[in-house]
Amino acid sequence: MAWRLGFFSVAAVLIMGSMAVPSWQRLCHQPLDLASAERSSLAHVEQSLVVAASIRDVVQAITQQITQREEFYPLTYAAHTTLGRLLGDAKCDAVATGLQWLKAGAHAHSPGQVEAVAKGIAAARAASGTATQFDAALCGYVSHGFSTTEQVIGAEQGGVECRLDKAHAAE
Repeated sequence: MAWRLGFFSVAAVLIMGSMAVPSWQRLCHQPLDLASAERSSLAHVEQSLVVAASIRDVVQAITQQITQREEFYPLTYAAHTTLGRLLGDAKCDAVATGLQWLKAGAHAHSPGQVEAVAKGIAAARAASGTATQFDAALCGYVSHGFSTTEQVIGAEQGGVECRLDKAHAAE
C-alpha cells in the first residue's frame, strides 16, 4: 500500500512539475480542474501544454485515481490547500484560488481542516470584489452536488451558498 502511495505521489509530482512552468500563467488566471474531462479548463491545459493525447490521458487517469481514493485524501488535501495558498499569495484570480480551497474541502476530515477551507474560500471571495459572481462561478463546479459534508460546511462558512439540494450532496 505504501509503495503505491509513493508511486502515485512521485508520478504526480513529476507530472505537475513538468507542467508548472508553462501552466503557471494559465493557472493563475483561470480555474484549473483536471479531475473532469468535461471542464473547459482541461482543454485550456491541453492547448497550453501541447502534449500528446496519451500523456493527457495518463495525467487525467492519475489525477482521478488520486482524488477519488480515500487513502490519498491527506495528499490531495495538502496539494489543494498548498495551491490555494500559492494562488492567493500571488494575487491570482479569486475563482482559481477559491476552487482549490473548495477542492480541498472535498478531502478535509477534521474540524481544523474544514476551518482552513472556510478561511481560504472567504479570503478568495473577499479578494474577488464581486461576491455574487464569485459565488456563481464557484457553485458551477459543484452543480452536480458537493462531494462531502465537509465541503458543504467549508463553502458555507466561507460565505458561499450554492443553494443545492444537500440531500444529494452530502454523504
